[in-house]
Amino acid sequence: MDRAGWSYVSGHVSALADRLMDQRAVLAVGQAGGPEELRARLRNSLLFSQTPPGERPLDEVEPRFRELAQQIAQMSPDPRIADLFLLGNEWQAFRQFARGRLLKKGAGARAEPAQVERFEAALRGEAATDADRLFVEAGQAVSAVMADEAAPAAMDRLTDPWEVAAAVRIARELESEELTEWVAAWARLRAALALIRAHQNGWDVPSFRLAWRDAGFDEEPLDDIARGGPSDWPSALEKLGLPHAAQLLAGPDVAVRLARAMDDRVTELAGGARGIAFGPEKVFAFLWALRMEALNLRVVLSAAEAGIPEARIVAELRAEYV
Repeated sequence: MDRAGWSYVSGHVSALADRLMDQRAVLAVGQAGGPEELRARLRNSLLFSQTPPGERPLDEVEPRFRELAQQIAQMSPDPRIADLFLLGNEWQAFRQFARGRLLKKGAGARAEPAQVERFEAALRGEAATDADRLFVEAGQAVSAVMADEAAPAAMDRLTDPWEVAAAVRIARELESEELTEWVAAWARLRAALALIRAHQNGWDVPSFRLAWRDAGFDEEPLDDIARGGPSDWPSALEKLGLPHAAQLLAGPDVAVRLARAMDDRVTELAGGARGIAFGPEKVFAFLWALRMEALNLRVVLSAAEAGIPEARIVAELRAEYV
């Protein structure tokens, strides 16, 4: 890796990081007295600083995040740094395309023309690029279940392991040990959360564990979660890198609290970028923090629309990058 090549974009995101919103500023958005005040407060976010928000800012959060991430990618010597945050869009397009083709309903219209040929090849078992091999493996995993009536929902869950594996692959190719470990930690915790949700929802846990294993997630604590019950989960989660897991598993909304704690853990790990002058770690840490800000804004804006009291949403907010 040529660290010197990352100096400009690292300096740019370091300056932008000073303008990220903390939880107090995000909550202030939900306290706005009317539409005009709401839009004025949203201008404090980097997501809305260049162009004023429209009539329904909630619908704009995700597109604006993607746009800013793409801008950062264009400044970077390796634009794949933003793919760590944007690949979900391509995987969603693949899911929709595969669902339509495998169910023979002609869906897949949402796939872009450049994607259609790659997705078609993947479903035939052919990889147009090295990265597309993960689409091939995901397609093979889901094709066997598509005859089942409940298959569309199951397909979404069964492709998650390969989407997460794609992020780990990108991190490794960026040639940073620190960045690779941050993304790998996030991936392991996401696998654990998927298995816990499978338990809670009564899904076929062994099949989901097999899917994650096939995608490269063979950690023994994941086996402990798959085979065991709630009493086995705290130890397994702590081995996977989530401290104080027992506290998170007590009470209702376990999956929601785990998801927040896992994101906060990655925020904590990405704090290591402060000690790095320039490199992909610096850019990842900024984009991760901006991703958390976007999630927090969505929570606050959704609550404001639904009339949910602030006290009920504070626990859902992700920790800010400080």
